[in-house]
This record gives sequence, C-alpha cells and structure tokens, in this order.
Amino acid sequence: MSISAGTRARPARQVRPAQAARQALKQRGTEATQLLRDKLNIAPDPEDITLLGTALAEAALHEIARNPHFGHEIRRQYERLADLRTLAAAPAKKGPHN
Repeated sequence: MSISAGTRARPARQVRPAQAARQALKQRGTEATQLLRDKLNIAPDPEDITLLGTALAEAALHEIARNPHFGHEIRRQYERLADLRTLAAAPAKKGPHN
C-alpha cells in the first residue's frame, strides 16, 4: 500500500503575478547585494545597508562622469526594475473563486 493511498492530492497553490513580482524584486535585491559584498570582500551586516548604498551611489557618480554609458546602463536596469515594481504593486484581479 502506498503512502498516498486514500488521500486526495491538493491542487498546487497558484502564485499571482503581483506576488511573484514582489518575490522576484526581493530575491534580486538580496542576491545583488550579496554578490556585491562578496566581490568587495565586505561582511554581511544588515545595519550598514545605507552605508553600502551610499558608497555605491558615490562610486557610480564618479564612474558616470568618466563613462556616460555606465549611467545609461544603470538607467536601463532601473527602468526594468521599476516595471517589475509596478507589476508587484498591481492589485489582485477578482476571479470566479475570490
């Protein structure tokens, strides 16, 4: 006799687009921050996120002055993330089962 005998399988919970977008934004932010810390050999510290953000912004400003293409790349990436954020903020649509 199998373990599943006599039990009904539950349908998989459907992830809504807004929820998936919120999860993706959070995951991307976490992964990008961790990769940056790894590349810079900076220990994880949740209390210094403002310090890391400030250092990154100041370095980006310096690099943009030397290389305007870098600024365009940041802008493109920002717009992609803004689109994802807009999707994350979208209210759930009422379906037949809501």
